[in-house]
This record gives sequence, C-alpha cells and structure tokens, in this order.
Amino acid sequence: MLPTLPMRFLPSVTYCPHPVRQQPDADGGGYLLAIFAMDMDADAEADGYLPQVLCLLPSSAPFDRRRWGTRRPIFPSEKPKSFTAHQTFSFQGSAYWVDLGQGILFCSCHDLMSGTNNINNNDDDDLQFGYIQLPDGCYVGCDSLYLTHLPSQYRDIRCISDSIRFVSIEGYNTDPPYDMLLSMWDLTPSSRQWHKVGSIHVGSLWEQEGFRRSGLPTNTSPTQPMLSSEEDGVVYLMAGDFYEEDEKHRSLHVFSVDMTTCEFVSAWRLPPWRHSGPPSLIGSDIFKHLKMDNLCQLVPPNTRAKVLPRPPKRDRGEGNVITVRPRKVQRVHHQGENV
Repeated sequence: MLPTLPMRFLPSVTYCPHPVRQQPDADGGGYLLAIFAMDMDADAEADGYLPQVLCLLPSSAPFDRRRWGTRRPIFPSEKPKSFTAHQTFSFQGSAYWVDLGQGILFCSCHDLMSGTNNINNNDDDDLQFGYIQLPDGCYVGCDSLYLTHLPSQYRDIRCISDSIRFVSIEGYNTDPPYDMLLSMWDLTPSSRQWHKVGSIHVGSLWEQEGFRRSGLPTNTSPTQPMLSSEEDGVVYLMAGDFYEEDEKHRSLHVFSVDMTTCEFVSAWRLPPWRHSGPPSLIGSDIFKHLKMDNLCQLVPPNTRAKVLPRPPKRDRGEGNVITVRPRKVQRVHHQGENV
C-alpha cells in the first residue's frame, strides 16, 4: 500500500503519479513515483499562483519507512502557468508530461533519480525541467469553462521507434467536419524539431474510393485518434452516431489512415455501444486485439483496393470489416519545422 500524500500538497499537473524507472544499465535500478503538487501551506507567488513541488516516492525506501519527499522544479520561462498533463511517459532517458493543447514538459530521469537519497529526509533540492512547444499552429489555450472539447478527444501522442509521434485533428472545435485537417508530426527529442509526416483534409478522405465503399458515416466528425504501435505511420480514428437516442441505430466504427501516403486503409463496424457518446479506449491495446480476433485481415500492400468478405459472427456481436490497401505512391517529404 502506498503512503498518502501529505494534506498540504494538492496534485496539480496530473492526479495520478508518473512511474519513472531507472535506466536498465544504471547501478541499482529501481523506480520512483512522481507527482506535481501545489504547496497549500506556502505563500502565493507574485503572479498569484501557489508554488509547485515535485513529490517523489522511491522504491528503494524500506517499506515501513516509506514516505513522500519533495524537490523544487525549476521550469523554463516558456512553460505556461496553467498546465495539465493528458499523458505521461518515459523515453530515451527522460520523463515527459504532455499537455496535448500546449506543450511537453520533461526532465532527465537520471537527475530525477539521483536526488532520491535525501528524499526521505525532506531535503528539498532543485530539479531543472525543459519545455517543448507543440508544432506551429497547434497551441490551444486552457479552457477553464470547458466550452470546447478537450484536446485528448482529437489528439494523441506516442513513442514510436526513435521518435515521439503526435497526431491532431486541426479545426476540431471550430470547423465543419469536411474542413478539418488530420495531421501527423514526428519529434526528435535531441533536436527538439518537429517534422511533418503528412496532412489530409477530412473531406478529401471522405472522397477516396475506399472510404466511400466502407459506408462510414460522413455526418459526424472523426474523433479520438489513436497512433498505432504495430503499423508505422498509421492512425486509427472513431466515427459513428454516438449520440443517437435509439440504441439499435447507434453505430460505432473504427477506421485507419496511413499518414505517410494520406490514404484510407481499413474500417470496422464494431458491436453495438449501449452508452451515449464514443467509448474510451485509452490504455487498451486495440490493435493487437483486432488482429487476434480476426476482425482485421490485411490485404498485401501495393495491390488494387478490394473488399474483404465479412468475418463469421462472434459471441459479443457482429463485426463487419472492409480493408483497402492503395497502390504504392511516391511519398512527399516535408521540411522540418523548428520549435
């Protein structure tokens, strides 16, 4: 059982601790839990905000003496005061906190772990953080009144190979579905430069033969992009009449797009969804399950588009699948964008 965070500390950036592991080749190994918090007993700073601390709980502490310690984070000036991490992960020796509307906060795992020897004595020490802005034009200010959709509904970020990949449906809160722009970028952490992989308007996607054959709805916006860890450059999205009052008419689809060629790839009609609104698939490895359950049968690449036969009925509903693999096209390389 984990010890309770002291009452004076109110979680701020996230409400769940970020598990940070020591590098495999480092001495001792181990891990710690890290969570940002406001110090409720401290005086407010000049800008009116309470000072933040980073609360840490190392695994190396004896179980009967395990308690939270603190370090003082030193943030760069470009980090916004209001920052909410929608996703956290560790990658190539750094720990990341990602606000999908604003930017990426990070620090060295080595620096984070190296100060744990004095944590249980509550000896505060400084920890330097870095900040990476999102690609040009992707900044979304904090909406404290929740008048717009959360960035997590139309954006995703994931570590793939040796880079960090980011996908966004631009114009999700402002444009009609036809004019929305689906875009993907790669980030090389060492250079802090974004490289655009590809972009396509949703309307152009709807006009592709494979999309039209699939029978996917075009009266609603695609939502909840999910970057594939199984297929390079592929993003999965959800579409359907999520808010249809009659459950029998409430459709749910998942389809995929290859952003390196900006081509529609596959689509699935999933079993009925009994609740209003799109389901949350966060934390589920949907890509492996689709293949294990034979809901997806990929056509060999570089062939003419063809419609696959329907799979047999399943115990938990019937899944229709159409898979289209376009002919190989020449990729257009985009120049990197400096952050």
